[in-house]
Amino acid sequence: MDIPIFLVRIENLFKHIMALAVASLPLSIIIRQSFILKCGGRLNAVVCLNIRSLLRDDYQMIRQNPAWYALILIGFIKETTLPFLICFIGGG
Repeated sequence: MDIPIFLVRIENLFKHIMALAVASLPLSIIIRQSFILKCGGRLNAVVCLNIRSLLRDDYQMIRQNPAWYALILIGFIKETTLPFLICFIGGG
């Protein structure tokens, strides 16, 4: 008994979809890591531009500064935040 042609086409379509899914997995990982690195760099730039107010203002003023939230978020995105801050504050 022969298999109907539409079932063969559906099976081939499924194989192609699965191949594309497997082939695109490394690409999605690269894009995600690139986004994380760029996002961390942008957040570091925000902190650098507002470091003076972060160091000298009182706590109530700091909490209203968007750079404070960027500083908190960097700790979750990049693991190099602490060395960055130590070098930045120590050098400035």
